[in-house]
Amino acid sequence: MEYVEFSDKISIEVSGIDLEPGPFCMSFGFDLGPLIQSLKTTGMINAPAVIKRPDGKWDVAIGYRRILALHALSEEKVRCNVLRPDHFTPRQILLMNLHDNMSTRSFNHVETGMVLNRLINHVPRHIILNTYMPLLNLPAHEPMLDLFLKLENLDDSIKIAVAEGRLSMQTIQALLEIDPTSRLPVFEYLLKLNLNFNQQKQFIDIIVDLSIKEEAPISSILHDENLLDLLGRDEHNKPQKAKRIFAWLKHRRFPQLTRAEETFRKRITLLNLPKGVKIDFPPFFEKEEFLMHIAFKNGSTLKNTLADLNRIKGLEDLIAPWEGEW
Repeated sequence: MEYVEFSDKISIEVSGIDLEPGPFCMSFGFDLGPLIQSLKTTGMINAPAVIKRPDGKWDVAIGYRRILALHALSEEKVRCNVLRPDHFTPRQILLMNLHDNMSTRSFNHVETGMVLNRLINHVPRHIILNTYMPLLNLPAHEPMLDLFLKLENLDDSIKIAVAEGRLSMQTIQALLEIDPTSRLPVFEYLLKLNLNFNQQKQFIDIIVDLSIKEEAPISSILHDENLLDLLGRDEHNKPQKAKRIFAWLKHRRFPQLTRAEETFRKRITLLNLPKGVKIDFPPFFEKEEFLMHIAFKNGSTLKNTLADLNRIKGLEDLIAPWEGEW
């Protein structure tokens, strides 16, 4: 086993260390609180490692969070391991930091994207796929690698939601596929409506479909007065708003289908079905069969319900809205 020997260990002014995420950083969306409390209690146990840039500033090689925590505590100096550029290549430093992080924690999706973006500059793509993707608990697939490489292009507010696990990978991919100027407005709708993973993808899909159908930018659809009115209604909670907004979008995207559904529901209402009986239609009326639900306590009540159904006039004429005469 090859052991790393640091060239020097010296005290460095925290103000001289670049606090922006540098070429070796793989941290995002973290809570500094526990680390700050640890430093207050026990002090620095494992010294960070830094490397000097040509401009005289220091880049953090290992221990980015520790440096930020010291800065938050207004510490003026920190004792660091210094990596000399003539002793270590960027690839070596990157891999040292990667394994140092992996030994103590797991990565969120944004951090995984940061790791892969940094590796891609120093490691052949096939090695990343076959070695580092499995190491990061990812399938060794080209599309998956490309998706994670794009995560750093997202707005910070979106990346925070990704790091917190509030967006599915399908949603992230859908956001990346729309034009960059529309990503944040679409994301804000997802957030304001507190949509679940399935709803997130459905919302993006229908917005994109509308944009293509109407040959209009996504922003113009999202700023429609009717949509904004539904979003801003205080008398509705988030699930109610989401339901009404989806209904409005669906009507705008599929006006004929929406009218057909409304017509069918009215026809069902006019039948005066027995209590506990419900008739559902298939999505988009794609299937020929309807589905009837019957709630009953026992065989006797079921028999009575079936008898009541048999006496309903017009039930035999129930057909899809665009078949026959309504």
